[in-house]
This record gives sequence, structure tokens and C-alpha cells, in this order.
Amino acid sequence: KRFTSRLLHEGHDLLFHPSQAAEAARKSLLAGKALAHVLALPSDNPSVLRGELQQKKLVALSDPIELALLKRLGKQLGCTINDVVMAVLAGALGRTLRREQELHSAAELRAVVPVDLRGGKVSELGNKFGLVFLTLPVGEPSPEERLKRVHQTMSELKCSAEAVVTFELLSTVGALPAEVEKPIIQWFGSKATVVVTNLPGPREALFMAGSRIDSVMYWVPQSGQLAVGISVMSYAGEMRLGVTTDASVYSSPQTMVDDFMAALEEMQTLEVS
Repeated sequence: KRFTSRLLHEGHDLLFHPSQAAEAARKSLLAGKALAHVLALPSDNPSVLRGELQQKKLVALSDPIELALLKRLGKQLGCTINDVVMAVLAGALGRTLRREQELHSAAELRAVVPVDLRGGKVSELGNKFGLVFLTLPVGEPSPEERLKRVHQTMSELKCSAEAVVTFELLSTVGALPAEVEKPIIQWFGSKATVVVTNLPGPREALFMAGSRIDSVMYWVPQSGQLAVGISVMSYAGEMRLGVTTDASVYSSPQTMVDDFMAALEEMQTLEVS
């Protein structure tokens, strides 16, 4: 009903505003291309980071990382902070898989990344988000080449309608009976290895009852066979990385955090003094 109502409303707008037809056609083309891409994605490569989930979860949290460092790296290397973080994460996951002897130079894995679709100031709470599938070059040994590839992929995703398409798909799936919904959600989960969320927090420090809140963090829920959730949050000029794992699949989230810090140090070697 909601979908039909939206179609009628948009059709009315196009009828009385023909100049919008070209833009609507462009958006439809982008949506069709994004839908075809999502449906054609093969299952992600099997690894020690995927498996059947149990009840026990483990978490690890990084030390604070100065946002100024990430901004400086991004500016000097012609990328965004998100590009830098994702490229460092690719290096960290590569280190993790190499330790498990599950890595080769051409190896890639996908991260499913939630994208907020609300836009602007939001007056109501809710979860209006879509998903994009980001390919991470975890087997690439060069930090510079990793960053270039991540930057290119991120730029392509920003120009696509993938997040909007997956939002509509998940909204539709959510209205289906549980016995139909579950295999579809599992199908979505098979397309990636990790979930990565990036949440910008308050730029200034917050206080409660006169005491400064030193840090803020959240943890990524898990579903399907996605046993690793990675949360990135900025707060008061710093960023922290959190890792959640299912204990029965991968029991060393702290090692993954350590790998991230090591990969960040490696990325800093590209910085021009």
C-alpha cells in the first residue's frame, strides 16, 4: 500500500512537472543498475570470520585515535577520512587472515555497510538505512594501493543507488512472514564477511552531572553467518574502533583491534612530512 501510494504521488508530480521526467528516468536507471548488481553478487569467500552464530559474544575497544591525524592523512593523500579508515581496516583484516593462513595477494572480502538515508535534521527516532557492499582489498600488500582501490570503490558507491535499493528491498522483506523473511536475510548475509558501521558522534565533549564523558561507543549486532561486527565512532576530536565477534567463530577481537592499529601505523608511512 505504501509503495503504491508513493508511485501514484510521484506519477502525479511527473504529469504536472514534465521537467522532472528526465531526472526520474535517470534515478530509475541507477536503481535498476544497483538492483542488478546486488542480485548478481556471489557469496563472499569462506573464511574463519564467518560461521554459525552462538550466544556468547566478545568485544574489544581500541585506544583513542586523533581525528586530526586521519584528516591530515586524508588531505595529503587526496581521500576522505572514511577512505582512510576503510583502507586501514582492509589492511587489518589482511593481517588477521594472513595469521590464519587464509590470505593470498588477490584476496578480497566484502563489508556490508549501513548508510543513513534520513538526511538533514531528524526530529524522530528510527532506522531508515540502506546497505552497501564494500569490497575490501585485504590481500593487497601496499597501503598506498589499498587506499587507491578503496577510494575508487567508495566513490562508485556514492554515485550508485545501492543503499536506496537495499532499503526498499529490506522494507518489503520485513513485511513478509518470518519463514519467508529468514532465508532472504540469510541470502543477504552470505554476500559479505563483516559488518562495518561508522557513526559520527558529538564534536565537543559531553558532561553528565558535572562529570565529563570520556568516551562513547556502540556495538554491532550480528545475524546470519556474519560473526564480526566493526563499529567506528568519533567523539570530541577522537575516533575509536570497536570489534564484536561471536566467540564460537572467532575468539580474538583484541587481536583484530591490534591489527588495525598496526595497519594505521603502516598507513602513516605514506604521510609527507
